[in-house]
Amino acid sequence: MAQHYLTYLGRKRLQQLALISIAVLAILLTPSSTQRAPVSETIGHILSYRINTPVELEVAGRKLSQLKLRQLYARHDYRPIWVNDSGPNLNATSFRRCLKNSAREGLNPNDYRLTELEKYWKSRTPEHLTRLELLLTDIYFEYASHMHGGRVVPQAVDKDWFLTREEIDPVDLLQKADMDEVLCHTIFQLRPQHPQYQRLRSKLALYREIEASGGWPFIAQGELIKPGMEHEQVPLIRKRLSISGDYENGESDSLVFDEPLSEAVKRFQIRHGIYTDGMVGNETREAMSIPVVKRIAQIIVNLERWRWVPRKLGFRYIVVNAAGYELEVVEDEQPVLDMRVVVGKRERPTPVFNSDLMFVDMNPIWNVPRTIAVEDILPRLKRDPGYAQKQGIEVLRGWGENEKKVNPYQIDWSWYNEKHLPFHFRQPPGPDNPLGRVRFLFPNSHDIYLHDTNHQELFANPERNFSSGCIRVQRPLTLARYLLKDDTTWTLDKIVRQINTGDYRRVQLGRTLPVYILYMTAWVDEDGAISFYKDAYGRDRELLYELGIPTY
Repeated sequence: MAQHYLTYLGRKRLQQLALISIAVLAILLTPSSTQRAPVSETIGHILSYRINTPVELEVAGRKLSQLKLRQLYARHDYRPIWVNDSGPNLNATSFRRCLKNSAREGLNPNDYRLTELEKYWKSRTPEHLTRLELLLTDIYFEYASHMHGGRVVPQAVDKDWFLTREEIDPVDLLQKADMDEVLCHTIFQLRPQHPQYQRLRSKLALYREIEASGGWPFIAQGELIKPGMEHEQVPLIRKRLSISGDYENGESDSLVFDEPLSEAVKRFQIRHGIYTDGMVGNETREAMSIPVVKRIAQIIVNLERWRWVPRKLGFRYIVVNAAGYELEVVEDEQPVLDMRVVVGKRERPTPVFNSDLMFVDMNPIWNVPRTIAVEDILPRLKRDPGYAQKQGIEVLRGWGENEKKVNPYQIDWSWYNEKHLPFHFRQPPGPDNPLGRVRFLFPNSHDIYLHDTNHQELFANPERNFSSGCIRVQRPLTLARYLLKDDTTWTLDKIVRQINTGDYRRVQLGRTLPVYILYMTAWVDEDGAISFYKDAYGRDRELLYELGIPTY
């Protein structure tokens, strides 16, 4: 009996052991909850933990925008955007291609951590895919910001830049992006749509092709080469101009500086702001010898500046390029009127800003700006109290109802300086008035306006930075007629008759016109010809330094 009982217990024990073994084996063979979950779900858990941990977030040595990441992924329920269970998705692949091609926009691909991206690209572990996810999103924030508003804060490199740069919210942008379409298309919408930006972008590609082909030859200084002369440099000049597209008759070993080559030199001189005579002097040689890599840098600088410009300029507007000394009236992105301008001298540069043109003044009165009063007029009065009277300038004390004219001969000007000058100066309309016959007013804090001039000879100069900041226009009557065209009573004859009276008259425009004062040292016209202007205000060098581009 005892033996049977022991046998029964033994069998029972063996059954229990067998059941335990099966249970253990089942546990060992059953995947854990983490293993059962998709990789993307695991990445979501890691994202939530990494982003919300109160420790500075960093991937591959790059400090990430933790607050922006927290905002985005909280809205996105911590679902990955760039990766899935198979690794980087189509969006990631497309975006990486955008980054590699960012040089086409004048950006630097090295800014976007392509090496770090490659480090995690082929890994399939949840931790590495999470790092790739975070890195791609953070780089997207930066790239979107660069594409839309540039790499540099304008005021950091140009104290005279007063255009307001439009801001975007990259978090909101990525959140709203249609993730079913190729993401690069969304990013491309961020870049400037101005025709000038698109043309410069095309020229950047062309000039990089020229660089890859060896650039163009150096032209050494030498004697003046005139049409009809034979000179050993002529084949070199012909080759140089063929490469840049100015000469289209092909290369030749002929030493004769013939008429077609002279015409090509004229085209080159026009594009580079050189006195246009069709002869090759040392100024022209110097411009020809600037390496193509420098011209590429100049294009990149101006692409950056266009990213600082408001996206919508209006259907109809005026743009003044202070670096190129040109004014254009634009309608529906097409220039309908253009003319030369004179802008501020180097020590009194014309600032970059925008406003709305509201008034046309005929026979304007010149209220002398304080800068000119203390820096120009006061020193002359100290030397000659009769200077004001000779120039037809009134000296006044007080303002408004208390304003009184004073006799400059009765004032001891040696007592006054820029900190203490209780006088202001005014010049009535007349032939000697520096504003000429017409002034165009757009309210601004810089006291800058467009105006006529009594020195028309200055427009013949290739470089026209002679003013104290205001902008002198070459054809003021043409511009006045255009601005007043909506009022059919203001014919050109009526404008001229009003001017001939000598009386001051202000006419308010029926609708204001936006005016943009820009500074662009590379400009492509509607025919595709690119002009490179001298950096009269020295603004390119500062920007090149901030962009990390060698200035050579």
